[in-house]
Amino acid sequence: MTDKVDVPPPEPTQRNRYFTGKFMTARDFEADPDYLYGLHRRHNRLLHGAGVVTGFTVTPHDDPTCRSEWVKVSPGVGIDDYGRDLVSDAVLSKQVPVQKSVLCLGYRRSGIEPVPPVSTAPASSPPSEMNRWQDGVFLTWEADVGKKGLVPLARVQRGQSGGPCTVEPIARGGAARSLTRVGETNWSHGKTVHLDAERRLSVRFTRPLHPEHNGVSAHTFRVRVIGKETGTLWPSRPPHWDSREQAAVFSGVRAEVGDWVHVSLLCDFILDENGVPVDGNHLGGLLPSGNGAAGGTFESWFQVGGGA
Repeated sequence: MTDKVDVPPPEPTQRNRYFTGKFMTARDFEADPDYLYGLHRRHNRLLHGAGVVTGFTVTPHDDPTCRSEWVKVSPGVGIDDYGRDLVSDAVLSKQVPVQKSVLCLGYRRSGIEPVPPVSTAPASSPPSEMNRWQDGVFLTWEADVGKKGLVPLARVQRGQSGGPCTVEPIARGGAARSLTRVGETNWSHGKTVHLDAERRLSVRFTRPLHPEHNGVSAHTFRVRVIGKETGTLWPSRPPHWDSREQAAVFSGVRAEVGDWVHVSLLCDFILDENGVPVDGNHLGGLLPSGNGAAGGTFESWFQVGGGA
Protein backbone atom coordinates (compact mmCIF):
# COMPACT_ATOMS: atom_id res chain seq x y z
CA MET A 1 0.00 0.00 0.00
CA THR A 2 2.97 2.33 0.53
CA ASP A 3 6.20 3.32 -1.18
CA LYS A 4 9.23 2.39 0.86
CA VAL A 5 10.59 5.22 3.01
CA ASP A 6 14.29 5.74 2.28
CA VAL A 7 16.06 5.95 5.65
CA PRO A 8 19.15 8.19 5.38
CA PRO A 9 22.50 7.30 6.98
CA PRO A 10 23.46 8.99 10.26
CA GLU A 11 24.50 12.62 9.93
CA PRO A 12 28.27 12.64 9.21
CA THR A 13 30.73 13.99 11.75
CA GLN A 14 33.77 13.90 9.46
CA ARG A 15 34.91 16.16 6.64
CA ASN A 16 38.02 16.54 4.54
CA ARG A 17 41.28 18.03 5.70
CA TYR A 18 43.02 19.35 2.61
CA PHE A 19 46.75 19.43 2.02
CA THR A 20 49.02 19.70 -1.01
CA GLY A 21 49.54 16.37 -2.74
CA LYS A 22 46.44 14.70 -1.25
CA PHE A 23 45.10 11.82 -3.38
CA MET A 24 41.29 11.92 -3.54
CA THR A 25 38.72 9.31 -4.56
CA ALA A 26 34.92 9.50 -4.90
CA ARG A 27 34.62 8.91 -1.14
CA ASP A 28 36.63 12.06 -0.44
CA PHE A 29 34.71 14.21 -2.90
CA GLU A 30 31.42 13.05 -1.34
CA ALA A 31 32.54 13.72 2.24
CA ASP A 32 32.17 17.52 2.26
CA PRO A 33 28.72 17.82 0.63
CA ASP A 34 27.49 14.93 2.81
CA TYR A 35 28.80 16.74 5.89
CA LEU A 36 27.11 20.03 4.93
CA TYR A 37 23.87 18.27 4.00
CA GLY A 38 23.96 16.53 7.38
CA LEU A 39 24.23 19.91 9.13
CA HIS A 40 21.28 21.17 7.08
CA ARG A 41 19.19 18.12 7.98
CA ARG A 42 20.03 18.48 11.67
CA HIS A 43 19.07 22.17 11.55
CA ASN A 44 15.72 21.35 9.91
CA ARG A 45 15.00 18.47 12.27
CA LEU A 46 15.82 20.20 15.56
CA LEU A 47 14.91 23.84 14.89
CA HIS A 48 11.88 23.46 12.63
CA GLY A 49 10.58 19.91 12.91
CA ALA A 50 8.69 17.80 10.40
CA GLY A 51 5.67 19.20 8.59
CA VAL A 52 4.52 21.38 5.72
CA VAL A 53 6.07 24.83 5.32
CA THR A 54 3.67 25.94 2.58
CA GLY A 55 1.40 24.40 -0.02
CA PHE A 56 0.70 20.64 -0.37
CA THR A 57 -3.03 21.36 -0.05
CA VAL A 58 -5.25 18.36 -0.76
CA THR A 59 -8.50 18.91 -2.69
CA PRO A 60 -10.83 16.74 -4.82
CA HIS A 61 -9.70 16.43 -8.42
CA ASP A 62 -10.85 19.16 -10.83
CA ASP A 63 -12.15 16.66 -13.39
CA PRO A 64 -15.83 16.00 -12.52
CA THR A 65 -15.56 12.47 -13.93
CA CYS A 66 -13.03 11.42 -11.27
CA ARG A 67 -13.66 13.77 -8.32
CA SER A 68 -15.17 10.91 -6.33
CA GLU A 69 -12.04 8.72 -6.55
CA TRP A 70 -9.08 11.06 -7.10
CA VAL A 71 -7.50 13.95 -5.20
CA LYS A 72 -4.88 16.48 -6.21
CA VAL A 73 -2.09 18.00 -4.13
CA SER A 74 -0.81 21.51 -4.83
CA PRO A 75 2.92 22.32 -5.16
CA GLY A 76 4.63 22.89 -1.84
CA VAL A 77 7.62 22.75 0.48
CA GLY A 78 7.98 20.65 3.62
CA ILE A 79 10.40 18.78 5.90
CA ASP A 80 10.33 15.09 6.85
CA ASP A 81 11.29 13.49 10.19
CA TYR A 82 14.89 13.12 9.04
CA GLY A 83 15.22 16.83 8.19
CA ARG A 84 15.13 16.30 4.44
CA ASP A 85 13.53 18.94 2.23
CA LEU A 86 10.29 17.92 0.52
CA VAL A 87 9.87 20.08 -2.58
CA SER A 88 7.42 19.75 -5.46
CA ASP A 89 6.80 22.29 -8.21
CA ALA A 90 4.04 20.23 -9.83
CA VAL A 91 0.42 19.42 -9.01
CA LEU A 92 0.30 15.76 -7.93
CA SER A 93 -2.69 13.42 -8.09
CA LYS A 94 -3.53 10.15 -6.35
CA GLN A 95 -6.38 7.66 -6.56
CA VAL A 96 -8.27 7.23 -3.29
CA PRO A 97 -8.52 3.70 -1.83
CA VAL A 98 -11.86 2.14 -0.93
CA GLN A 99 -11.30 2.56 2.82
CA LYS A 100 -10.89 5.98 4.44
CA SER A 101 -7.12 6.57 4.61
CA VAL A 102 -4.46 9.14 5.40
CA LEU A 103 -2.64 10.68 2.43
CA CYS A 104 1.05 11.08 3.28
CA LEU A 105 4.06 12.67 1.62
CA GLY A 106 7.53 11.12 1.51
CA TYR A 107 11.01 11.91 0.21
CA ARG A 108 12.41 10.13 -2.83
CA ARG A 109 15.89 10.28 -4.34
CA SER A 110 16.48 8.87 -7.82
CA GLY A 111 19.63 8.40 -9.85
CA ILE A 112 19.53 10.00 -13.31
CA GLU A 113 21.78 10.43 -16.37
CA PRO A 114 23.57 7.06 -16.68
CA VAL A 115 27.15 7.46 -17.95
CA PRO A 116 29.96 4.92 -18.50
CA PRO A 117 32.94 5.01 -16.12
CA VAL A 118 36.28 6.12 -17.55
CA SER A 119 38.59 3.43 -18.92
CA THR A 120 40.73 3.42 -15.77
CA ALA A 121 37.85 2.07 -13.66
CA PRO A 122 38.33 -1.49 -12.28
CA ALA A 123 37.02 -4.36 -14.39
CA SER A 124 34.48 -5.12 -11.67
CA SER A 125 32.81 -1.71 -12.11
CA PRO A 126 29.27 -1.67 -13.56
CA PRO A 127 28.96 -0.71 -17.25
CA SER A 128 27.33 2.59 -16.27
CA GLU A 129 26.79 4.79 -13.22
CA MET A 130 24.16 7.44 -12.49
CA ASN A 131 25.69 10.86 -12.99
CA ARG A 132 23.31 12.84 -10.73
CA TRP A 133 20.81 12.52 -7.89
CA GLN A 134 17.29 13.89 -8.40
CA ASP A 135 15.40 14.86 -5.23
CA GLY A 136 11.63 14.40 -5.32
CA VAL A 137 8.56 13.36 -3.36
CA PHE A 138 5.95 10.62 -3.50
CA LEU A 139 2.38 10.25 -2.23
CA THR A 140 1.22 7.18 -0.37
CA TRP A 141 -1.76 6.00 1.68
CA GLU A 142 -1.57 4.91 5.32
CA ALA A 143 -4.19 3.59 7.72
CA ASP A 144 -3.24 6.30 10.25
CA VAL A 145 -0.66 8.98 11.00
CA GLY A 146 2.65 8.30 12.72
CA LYS A 147 4.84 6.39 10.26
CA LYS A 148 8.44 7.60 10.50
CA GLY A 149 9.59 9.56 7.46
CA LEU A 150 6.10 10.42 6.18
CA VAL A 151 4.30 13.76 6.54
CA PRO A 152 0.50 13.32 6.83
CA LEU A 153 -1.53 15.73 4.69
CA ALA A 154 -5.21 14.77 5.01
CA ARG A 155 -7.70 12.04 5.79
CA VAL A 156 -9.60 11.22 2.62
CA GLN A 157 -12.68 9.16 1.82
CA ARG A 158 -14.18 8.40 -1.57
CA GLY A 159 -17.20 10.43 -2.60
CA GLN A 160 -20.67 8.95 -2.47
CA SER A 161 -23.04 8.76 -5.46
CA GLY A 162 -20.56 10.48 -7.74
CA GLY A 163 -19.91 13.35 -5.34
CA PRO A 164 -16.40 14.69 -4.61
CA CYS A 165 -14.04 13.00 -2.16
CA THR A 166 -14.29 14.05 1.47
CA VAL A 167 -11.01 15.70 2.51
CA GLU A 168 -10.20 16.39 6.18
CA PRO A 169 -6.96 18.41 6.45
CA ILE A 170 -4.54 17.36 9.17
CA ALA A 171 -3.10 20.25 11.19
CA ARG A 172 0.60 20.56 10.41
CA GLY A 173 2.96 21.12 13.29
CA GLY A 174 6.70 21.52 13.20
CA ALA A 175 7.65 23.20 9.96
CA ALA A 176 4.34 25.05 9.86
CA ARG A 177 5.43 27.18 12.82
CA SER A 178 5.73 30.07 10.41
CA LEU A 179 2.15 30.93 11.27
CA THR A 180 -0.37 32.72 9.09
CA ARG A 181 -1.51 36.05 10.52
CA VAL A 182 -4.04 38.78 9.78
CA GLY A 183 -2.10 41.11 7.52
CA GLU A 184 -4.52 43.82 6.40
CA THR A 185 -8.09 45.09 6.89
CA ASN A 186 -10.07 47.59 4.82
CA TRP A 187 -10.66 49.72 7.92
CA SER A 188 -8.27 51.45 10.32
CA HIS A 189 -8.48 50.17 13.87
CA GLY A 190 -10.01 52.68 16.30
CA LYS A 191 -10.50 55.32 13.60
CA THR A 192 -13.45 56.87 11.77
CA VAL A 193 -14.17 54.92 8.61
CA HIS A 194 -16.36 55.64 5.58
CA LEU A 195 -17.91 52.37 4.40
CA ASP A 196 -18.15 51.67 0.67
CA ALA A 197 -21.43 51.26 -1.23
CA GLU A 198 -21.57 47.53 -0.42
CA ARG A 199 -20.90 48.30 3.26
CA ARG A 200 -18.29 45.60 3.09
CA LEU A 201 -15.53 44.49 5.46
CA SER A 202 -12.57 42.49 4.19
CA VAL A 203 -9.66 40.84 5.98
CA ARG A 204 -6.49 39.72 4.22
CA PHE A 205 -4.03 37.21 5.64
CA THR A 206 -0.29 36.71 5.22
CA ARG A 207 -0.94 33.34 3.58
CA PRO A 208 -4.00 32.00 1.70
CA LEU A 209 -6.64 30.18 3.70
CA HIS A 210 -7.57 26.59 2.99
CA PRO A 211 -9.67 26.46 -0.22
CA GLU A 212 -12.42 24.28 1.28
CA HIS A 213 -11.99 24.00 5.05
CA ASN A 214 -11.01 27.56 5.98
CA GLY A 215 -13.72 27.98 8.62
CA VAL A 216 -14.86 31.47 7.58
CA SER A 217 -18.57 31.77 8.48
CA ALA A 218 -21.09 33.85 10.40
CA HIS A 219 -19.97 31.96 13.51
CA THR A 220 -16.30 32.91 13.16
CA PHE A 221 -16.49 36.35 11.42
CA ARG A 222 -18.68 38.33 13.82
CA VAL A 223 -19.72 41.98 13.55
CA ARG A 224 -21.42 43.87 16.38
CA VAL A 225 -22.80 47.41 16.11
CA ILE A 226 -22.96 49.69 19.15
CA GLY A 227 -25.27 52.64 18.61
CA LYS A 228 -28.99 53.36 18.41
CA GLU A 229 -29.72 49.73 17.55
CA THR A 230 -27.04 47.79 19.36
CA GLY A 231 -26.71 44.13 18.42
CA THR A 232 -24.79 41.44 16.60
CA LEU A 233 -25.30 41.46 12.82
CA TRP A 234 -26.37 38.34 10.98
CA PRO A 235 -25.65 39.15 7.32
CA SER A 236 -27.99 38.24 4.47
CA ARG A 237 -25.01 36.55 2.80
CA PRO A 238 -22.73 34.56 5.14
CA PRO A 239 -19.14 35.76 5.48
CA HIS A 240 -16.94 33.80 3.10
CA TRP A 241 -13.41 33.33 1.79
CA ASP A 242 -13.00 35.11 -1.55
CA SER A 243 -10.23 33.16 -3.30
CA ARG A 244 -10.01 35.71 -6.13
CA GLU A 245 -9.49 38.62 -3.74
CA GLN A 246 -7.64 36.41 -1.22
CA ALA A 247 -9.68 37.86 1.63
CA ALA A 248 -12.38 36.95 4.15
CA VAL A 249 -15.41 39.12 3.33
CA PHE A 250 -18.41 40.34 5.36
CA SER A 251 -20.98 42.27 3.27
CA GLY A 252 -23.93 44.44 4.27
CA VAL A 253 -22.86 46.12 7.52
CA ARG A 254 -26.01 47.83 8.82
CA ALA A 255 -24.71 50.77 10.84
CA GLU A 256 -25.50 54.48 11.06
CA VAL A 257 -23.13 57.43 11.09
CA GLY A 258 -21.61 57.66 14.55
CA ASP A 259 -22.12 53.98 15.40
CA TRP A 260 -19.18 51.91 16.55
CA VAL A 261 -18.57 48.62 14.75
CA HIS A 262 -16.77 45.82 16.60
CA VAL A 263 -15.26 42.99 14.51
CA SER A 264 -14.21 39.61 15.92
CA LEU A 265 -12.51 36.74 14.08
CA LEU A 266 -12.42 33.46 16.01
CA CYS A 267 -9.09 32.30 14.63
CA ASP A 268 -9.05 29.00 16.51
CA PHE A 269 -11.43 27.85 13.77
CA ILE A 270 -10.02 29.73 10.75
CA LEU A 271 -7.47 27.51 8.98
CA ASP A 272 -4.76 28.50 6.53
CA GLU A 273 -3.76 26.53 3.43
CA ASN A 274 -1.75 24.16 5.64
CA GLY A 275 -4.70 23.40 7.92
CA VAL A 276 -3.15 25.43 10.77
CA PRO A 277 -5.24 27.98 12.74
CA VAL A 278 -4.43 31.63 12.02
CA ASP A 279 -2.36 33.43 14.69
CA GLY A 280 -5.01 36.07 15.26
CA ASN A 281 -4.35 37.99 18.49
CA HIS A 282 -4.50 41.71 17.61
CA LEU A 283 -1.88 42.87 20.11
CA GLY A 284 -1.81 46.63 20.57
CA GLY A 285 -4.04 47.07 17.52
CA LEU A 286 -1.03 46.46 15.27
CA LEU A 287 -0.80 44.41 12.07
CA PRO A 288 0.22 41.79 11.26
CA SER A 289 -1.51 40.08 14.16
CA GLY A 290 -0.10 37.34 16.32
CA ASN A 291 1.57 36.32 19.56
CA GLY A 292 3.47 33.33 18.16
CA ALA A 293 0.77 30.76 18.90
CA ALA A 294 -1.80 29.34 16.50
CA GLY A 295 -5.38 30.49 17.09
CA GLY A 296 -6.69 33.27 19.30
CA THR A 297 -9.28 35.98 18.66
CA PHE A 298 -8.73 38.95 16.38
CA GLU A 299 -10.66 41.95 17.69
CA SER A 300 -10.90 45.40 16.14
CA TRP A 301 -13.33 48.33 16.04
CA PHE A 302 -14.01 51.55 14.19
CA GLN A 303 -16.60 54.35 14.07
CA VAL A 304 -18.78 54.89 11.01
CA GLY A 305 -18.12 58.29 9.49
CA GLY A 306 -20.35 60.60 7.45
CA GLY A 307 -21.07 59.64 3.86
CA ALA A 308 -21.37 55.95 4.71
